[in-house]
Amino acid sequence: MAFINENINIIDFITDEEDCIEKVKQGALMFADGELAKKIPHEIYCSLSHYALGFFEACYDRFGNVYLPDQIDPEKVTEHIELEKKPELDHDTIYALVCRKQQKAINDLYKRMKHENCIGIRIHSLDEVNIKKVEEDYHKLYMSRKRQNPKRVRCAQVL
Repeated sequence: MAFINENINIIDFITDEEDCIEKVKQGALMFADGELAKKIPHEIYCSLSHYALGFFEACYDRFGNVYLPDQIDPEKVTEHIELEKKPELDHDTIYALVCRKQQKAINDLYKRMKHENCIGIRIHSLDEVNIKKVEEDYHKLYMSRKRQNPKRVRCAQVL
């Protein structure tokens, strides 16, 4: 895990877990997975996927704020991608892709929580004082979420 490689204050993207999970479920259902991949040119799909995963696989930002992928508002990430990357795709398509990637990141985290006490983090570009604080804050947040015994985010496709 690493920090977001931009001058982003993640606090602006934080929402509560229940709101995040509901948005991810709804967004992931907008298109079938294969349909979404066909709708987006391969290079753009890969680029946007990598960019979105930067938010969800990270665990801290440049300012030392610690978070988990189930705390990030996918609507705000979509808006950010539209402003920064300016892809030639409609909002719903980008949002669906963001939600699919966030669903995967959340499920990967919850799966690790079932088998590991706390995963370590790689910290870059912070001074020694902030490194210790980020490690401690992340451990507290991780263990707090683990005690909640979170369940995987499943999206039932409606036919």
